[in-house]
Amino acid sequence: MKRLIASLLTLSLFSFAVVPGFAMEESSKYKTVQSQINQDKESEQQEKEIKDGETHLEAEEVQPLFWGALVRIVIEGVKLYFYYERGQEVYEAVAESKAENAVESYYEDEIEYDIFGNVKESSVLRMFGLPGYSENVYLTYGDADSDGMVHILTRHHPEYWAGETKHRNSFFNPDTTFSDIEDIIESVIDYSRNAEWMYDNLDSWGTKAYDGYHDGEIYRVIMSGENVVSVFPISYNQAE
Repeated sequence: MKRLIASLLTLSLFSFAVVPGFAMEESSKYKTVQSQINQDKESEQQEKEIKDGETHLEAEEVQPLFWGALVRIVIEGVKLYFYYERGQEVYEAVAESKAENAVESYYEDEIEYDIFGNVKESSVLRMFGLPGYSENVYLTYGDADSDGMVHILTRHHPEYWAGETKHRNSFFNPDTTFSDIEDIIESVIDYSRNAEWMYDNLDSWGTKAYDGYHDGEIYRVIMSGENVVSVFPISYNQAE
């Protein structure tokens, strides 16, 4: 009987010694697993943030292309509508002074003034040589109603359009710069026999039209004698 009691007592003490140790081991395993789960969640969250950031960046990068290709241009009263594949831009007619001030600022070194401080319309902004000849033709400051850069902008540039329209008026793209316009004029002068024909008409009082290519598109330059009256696209951006 004493041996049985002693055996039971020993077994009881052994159980108390083993169970806490086993419990501690299981608790340690649980903490390890839980820690791994937390790390996995943090990793997933970081990956999501990175992915979201990349998606946002890509969206910003393609934003300038959102409108897609230009579909049509419509003039309604004093508003000019540029319709794209997925949106539109609206340009309202502006005062002629916007173009005048822009030209005066951009060509400040070429501008001449009269005794009253007004810009001379005859101020030569750019001189173009006629290939094969010693003569030149000139792009002047001009006037909205007659010729020169101010006339070109107020009639054919959406940012400076003053509301004047003609049947099937055409427009440059909104991002066309003054330098771009100069390059277009030069390309038309250099195209085919245009320089020869311009030379033959230098003393002409009437206006003459000359078509030519620039970057794959057709443009028309209107000349009166040695002066550039206007320039505008022929193969694209015709308004309805």
